[in-house]
Amino acid sequence: MAKFDKLLTGEGWRGRGLDFAVGGLAVLGLAPFYIWPLALLCFSWLALRLAAATELSDRSAKLCRSRAFWFAMGYFIFGLFWIGAAFIARGPGYIPLMGPAVLLLCAVLSLFWSTAGHFYAKLNPRGLWAPFIFASLISMTEIARGHVLSGFPWNLPGYIFKAGGPVSQSASVIGIYGLTFLTLLLAGGLGHCLAARADEPKLPRKSGILFMLVLGALYGFGFLRLQIAPPLDFHDGVKLRIVQTPFDQKDNLDRLGSIGITNDYLTQTASAGLEDISHVIWPEGALGGLALENEDLMRAVSDLFLSFDDTPPVWLPSSLREEIRPATNGTPISYYYNSSAAITFDADGSAAISTINDKMKLVPFGEGLPAGRFLERFGLTPMSTASSFVTPAPVKKLAIFPGLPKLSPQICYEIIFPAMTPHPKDSAPAQWILNQSNDGWYGKSTGPRQHANQAAYRAIEEGLPIVRAAGNGISGVIDPYGRWHKRVGPEASQALDTRLPKAIKRPLFSVNLIYLLFLINLSSCLLCASRVTQRRGAG
Repeated sequence: MAKFDKLLTGEGWRGRGLDFAVGGLAVLGLAPFYIWPLALLCFSWLALRLAAATELSDRSAKLCRSRAFWFAMGYFIFGLFWIGAAFIARGPGYIPLMGPAVLLLCAVLSLFWSTAGHFYAKLNPRGLWAPFIFASLISMTEIARGHVLSGFPWNLPGYIFKAGGPVSQSASVIGIYGLTFLTLLLAGGLGHCLAARADEPKLPRKSGILFMLVLGALYGFGFLRLQIAPPLDFHDGVKLRIVQTPFDQKDNLDRLGSIGITNDYLTQTASAGLEDISHVIWPEGALGGLALENEDLMRAVSDLFLSFDDTPPVWLPSSLREEIRPATNGTPISYYYNSSAAITFDADGSAAISTINDKMKLVPFGEGLPAGRFLERFGLTPMSTASSFVTPAPVKKLAIFPGLPKLSPQICYEIIFPAMTPHPKDSAPAQWILNQSNDGWYGKSTGPRQHANQAAYRAIEEGLPIVRAAGNGISGVIDPYGRWHKRVGPEASQALDTRLPKAIKRPLFSVNLIYLLFLINLSSCLLCASRVTQRRGAG
């Protein structure tokens, strides 16, 4: 025990290195590993390291900031290393930027956790307040990370529980941010249960009871919810074909390579049984350039569909599109949007764009930046298009595609944001979510599986099935409980035919619960601060 106490109080670069390593080890709790007990132990380590730092009143704030920062650096570097694959795909000129860019992003994200560490030291919680304040502070900074500067809520601690399992079902009530709070509360309780303190002999027992109660409640609720879930019901007259073909992202950035990828998708689309399909879905990345304006492509798709049947299916691709608007000086300006589209074909082969739904949440640096058009004047271009920054949609809207129930199209990165599905008060709600993604940017890494797990949590939160077409990722259908009804992996080359499940009754989760959780956590911290003030006054 003395050796463990020595590790907990370790300082200098040895202590920072240990925090970094344990933070990196916590990533094994995320997809595709889901070793969540190990992840909880790693988060417990951070809780105990912060608690140990508060014993040194003269340096506690500095130590807590440092320990939280280096733990988070390990967590984010090992969890987000795949971002480097995008620089490799862009070519030799971008590779020197890979290391600094990834490190800078992880450092910025780690500053959120470092801020939580600072306030932990200032609050200096004791007793059962310690695990609660630990969970409250880090979950508040995770909410902030998901919203500040457009947000990046990737790999929240709550994602250590696989979507579709019992624990994940709590997201139907409290969302992923609520589950993140409970995950950190579990970690804080476990840590203080395992490490006894001479001045608080009853804390291990109390923390152990807290741990068992929270974990038992999560499993009990989720198990019951899945047990009483009715069998899946499906929409009549809808049969989807999700087309999956692996490709190299480097080829996608080359004109000839992009044409070859599109031809591969055409080949897979032409698999047997197309005459029974009502809708064909392609992922983001299957088409290069301004595909919706490519008449030769439209003719090729039309000829393919009509070669099987004289009532062709509706085609649902994802592509860039261009809008030309006049500027104040009269000079035309091109605006580019990343869009989901529904294209219909008549019996004579003519194509018509029936519906378009634009992406609102753009990938930072990959698609857009604040003042992107100004930066273009200095030669700065986005990673994904390499030509011009994409314009975000002003608001996220639902869509009505021909022959389909009302849906919420969420393109690639948008699916990681809770509450992205609009809930209009004056019209019918969405009945399903369409997620078209190009996971080729992640390379052959854990990224595509992390993305798929996060997508499945949106199904649990919204009570909606998700149809996912992910180039080089996991494609298929996720039911409203976050379980995969049908799926195909990144390496498969396949046309996946499936029916569309119906939605279930809308769960309790809503965007307002995110704000409420933040306020509850903030109130807990303020109450703890008042108790600390009283304790110091009494002393």
